[in-house]
Amino acid sequence: SVSFDDGDHWQSLSLNLPDMPVADLIVERNDLAIAGHGRGFYILDNIGPLRQAGTPTMSGDAVLFKPNNAIRSYSQATVQYILRKPATSITLEFVDAKGTVIRKLTGGTATPPAPAVEPNAGGGRGGRGGGGAAMPLSTSVGMNSATWNLRYPDATSFPGMILWGGNVTGPMAPPGTYTVKLTVDGKTLSQPLVVERNPLYSATDAELIEQFNFLIQVRDKTSEANNAVIQIRKIKSDVADRVAKANGDAKLKGAADQLVANLSQVEGEIYQVKNQSGQDPLNYPIKINNWLAGLLSMVGNGDGKPTTEAPKIFIDLSAKLKVQTDNLAEVFSKDFIAFNAEVKRLGLEPVIK
Repeated sequence: SVSFDDGDHWQSLSLNLPDMPVADLIVERNDLAIAGHGRGFYILDNIGPLRQAGTPTMSGDAVLFKPNNAIRSYSQATVQYILRKPATSITLEFVDAKGTVIRKLTGGTATPPAPAVEPNAGGGRGGRGGGGAAMPLSTSVGMNSATWNLRYPDATSFPGMILWGGNVTGPMAPPGTYTVKLTVDGKTLSQPLVVERNPLYSATDAELIEQFNFLIQVRDKTSEANNAVIQIRKIKSDVADRVAKANGDAKLKGAADQLVANLSQVEGEIYQVKNQSGQDPLNYPIKINNWLAGLLSMVGNGDGKPTTEAPKIFIDLSAKLKVQTDNLAEVFSKDFIAFNAEVKRLGLEPVIK
């Protein structure tokens, strides 16, 4: 039995526990282990919400329980909440100490589908970008739960991207205190969430923070490279559209060919455009975005600070990427403007960067 008012009232909590002599009880973090005489062991896991039952925070149409501590490289962050009436809209945000919203899950009829929360599936040889889609938050009456895999958002990816020995998976949150915010039909509740380092690993909190700070830089630089490819491909598609509408105008066709050729030159230096399958990198060398994705994967594989050479590699790759983004800027300042001048002459819609 369990009491939520210091023993004045009791109610059953036997669940599937049979009537039997109990030899011992022990609470390990958030699990209650019961030793039955001659009947084995029974475990009631995740007793965090039970510890908070009967407190003032249990009142209201929505209740957000303080999450159990999450442990890096061991457990996810699990958030539980109670709804006493169906919700029209609901959001759940995980916020870091700087106020940055790391993940946002949504549910209900008034909000868009939730973004991906699972780690990116790409990685290893022939890996591709892309993570699993999150289930929308439940708006049903009763106890509900949602999880966060402790990872920050992935680097930008694009359809059909082939990576060799790399991925775009976002870094894992370093140890510290975060905030969980649950907003139900305009009313916001919040609770602290503590992320701990795995005690089985030797890395200190400071080393894990150093790892995270480095990985965020690599992730953002990977996104910069991939966003350049995305931008180039969109412009090339729009250029093809304008050429098709120009009814064979020679001057527009010449400007288009020049622009597309120079755009493709930059694209091919950032990403290996010849790769069409996971094994193609055996024949065609990977380019800047894949080297960055490889660094992201290597340093993010496990709990530990970056190696001595990792920052040097990152500086070198960043410099190589800047050469190409500078080249892209030059294309925009010359060929792109020249093409749009021909587009304007023909009365067509200009191409937007």
